Amino acid sequence: MRLRRLLPDQAEVSIEEAVAGLGWGDRAPADRPFVAVNMVSSADGKATLAGRTAPMSAAADRALFHQLRTQADGILVGAGTVRIERYGRVTKTPELQAERERAGVRPEALAVIVSRSGLLPDDLPLLVDTPEAVRVVPNPAEALRELREEGIRSLLCEGGPTLNSTLFEAKLVDELFLTVAPVVGGSGETLTIVEGGPLHEPTDLELLTAHVADGHLFLRYSVS
Repeated sequence: MRLRRLLPDQAEVSIEEAVAGLGWGDRAPADRPFVAVNMVSSADGKATLAGRTAPMSAAADRALFHQLRTQADGILVGAGTVRIERYGRVTKTPELQAERERAGVRPEALAVIVSRSGLLPDDLPLLVDTPEAVRVVPNPAEALRELREEGIRSLLCEGGPTLNSTLFEAKLVDELFLTVAPVVGGSGETLTIVEGGPLHEPTDLELLTAHVADGHLFLRYSVS
């Protein structure tokens, strides 16, 4: 698949340029934090709309992920993703804390976990390392206003698929970072882009930047 042919001239921007000037907090609505979703699809038809995917290990993907985590006050994630990926401390090093402070966000990122039951493994590294920086909420739409009132102006959503879909359906997404990977390993042979719950109304997206590296295509969209 020659994805490069489908891209505008800005496809050659660097990772730093692709995420430059995010300023999410400055653009936060009055009643909720600015919400950016980071998700992955794949050129072989597998995607994160159903089931789980194996993490990618490309250097460009890791660089983008680092840049995004540096810019958000908090990380929004589903309980299933937290359990499967064994989430640990979000702000892992003093260097990352310093980067976050320079970006004008909280030095320690708040982990907001969406869980209807409110039950998480007691030995989850995230709860062991920084329990004071973890918030468990049953419904993201209802929790966003409270988080905004507490000073959380930006959230980076790291999935999973049910949470992503819920946010888009409720029109609570401001930006989308979509990685199109050559192949993403899934948890089952039937993991395809057409599998999962009912499809919702299409979302209007405006392409802001595009970046090609390590065989991956990184797209940044504004959501309207």
